[in-house]
Amino acid sequence: MTENCRSCATQSLAFLRDLKAKASVHRADPAAIRIIVHKILSLGKELRPKGADVRQDELGDMVDKEMSATSAAIEEAVRRIDEMMNQARKDTSGVKLEVNERILFSCTDLMKAIRMLVLASTDLQKEIVEGGRGAATMKEFYARNSRWTEGLISASKAVGWGATQMV
Repeated sequence: MTENCRSCATQSLAFLRDLKAKASVHRADPAAIRIIVHKILSLGKELRPKGADVRQDELGDMVDKEMSATSAAIEEAVRRIDEMMNQARKDTSGVKLEVNERILFSCTDLMKAIRMLVLASTDLQKEIVEGGRGAATMKEFYARNSRWTEGLISASKAVGWGATQMV
């Protein structure tokens, strides 16, 4: 996939160069780009989770598992930020310490906001189901709304990954 994306970028740049140059504008042909884009689309379709890959009754468990993993990743990030803060206080002083503290305080505030977002999304999921707009149980709701559920799982994974990458 990565190689195809790189190739697409290279072909796109070559196409744009041909379009810019008056001498080579007649050679400008997007066919190579189309071929690579179709390869990328095919690979993407193969990689996309299919409903058959996960049984409908497992979706609820997957959401709970991913939301828990996201919360754990956020907690770990907060712990690591605290460690960095303590280390910065030991190793630096003056303006450098103040800058480091401000950066780490901002990171901590961001993690708190993300944690609140995860908790609010969990509460909202429960409210949707309990409000009658969903199915009778959470698992039934996730099964009926599998695309939404897969999006929620994907978003949760991205948030957890982002939290670990920040620190």
